[in-house]
Parts: sequence; C-alpha cells; structure tokens
Amino acid sequence: MDFVARAGALIDKSHRIVGVLLVIIVLQSVLIMWIVSGNRNLANHLSSIRKTLPVYVVPGSTGAIYRPETGEMLINAFVDFLTQSLHTFTYESYQGQYEEVKKFFTPEMLRFADSFFGAKIRDSRNLKASEHFIPNRQTLRINTVQEGEEKIKIVTLRGSLQQIINGSVIQTRPVEFTLKLRHELVTKENPFGLMVLSFKTREIGG
Repeated sequence: MDFVARAGALIDKSHRIVGVLLVIIVLQSVLIMWIVSGNRNLANHLSSIRKTLPVYVVPGSTGAIYRPETGEMLINAFVDFLTQSLHTFTYESYQGQYEEVKKFFTPEMLRFADSFFGAKIRDSRNLKASEHFIPNRQTLRINTVQEGEEKIKIVTLRGSLQQIINGSVIQTRPVEFTLKLRHELVTKENPFGLMVLSFKTREIGG
C-alpha cells in the first residue's frame, strides 16, 4: 500500500509540474505574440514616418528641403542640373561636368553616353567650342508610365541651344530634351534618388 501511495503522489506531483509548464508555455506564447504585434506596429509607424520625413537635397545649384509631396520640384531640379551640365559648358569644363553627371546614368545608358559624349568632348576641345542652353521652363512636362513592374518618369523640356566659338554665338537652335528617369533610394552619392535611363535631343521647328 505504501508503494501505491508513493506512486500516486509522484503522479500527482508530475501532473502539477506539467500543468505549471503548460501555463508558462501559454504565457510565453502570449508574450511572443504581443512582441511580434508591437514590432509590426512599430515597423508600420517607421514606414509612415519615412514617407513623410524631409530629405536634405543638394542638387548642384540651390539647396533646399524637399518633401515627398514636392517630387516634381525635385525632378525639375534634377533635369535642370542634368541639361545644364551636359549643354552649358566651355571646352575646358566639359570633361569635368560630364564626369560629375555620369554617375546618375544606368549601366545601359552609360554604354551609349560614354561614346557619344566622349566624341562631343573631343570635338569641343579641338574646335575650342562651347555651348549654352537656355531652358523654357514653362515647356517642362512630367509623365508617369508603367514599364513592366517599374514606374518610369518621362520628362520633356524645350529651350534654345547656343553654339559658341571664340566668345561669339555662331548658331542658335531650338531643341527638345526627352529624359526617362527611374526612382532610386536617396543616398549620399545620389541625393536626387533618380537615375537616367535615356537622354535624347531633337531639333524642333520655330
């Protein structure tokens, strides 16, 4: 009988231990779910803050505070920086300006740009020729198109392109630039958060 009593006591004790362990496990599960839920809410909150957080941008001309809702202002500044860098230059400054702007080109764009602008830089040096682009900012248009899974910005800008030799304007042509831009993460190296997919120039009438 003593053996049976001791065995029963051991079974009761083991049941109590198992019960306590189950309670602990349930409490830990509830705690983990609460932490996960809190982390999810925190992540959503941080994402919301990130979308409205001001980003300090130095576009190469005028520095300012640009917010996400002023995206067109940032694109305007980027297009101005790009067109002026590539089409307002002296034969001495052109190489440096191109090196500064080419970091915003995609690898596909670079394969074309290095050849095209490299030849233009050599011609500018040989002829001692310069250019001056005078934009008509009222003609600037920004459209968004879907290409695959990406949203691409297509920007057009018109203006007058002057060719200058020995300080004299020898030709003025009305031109239109068309740029395809892709959004990227804003970084120290790319404060605009934009990359150039293509850059085309065409002469227009009148």
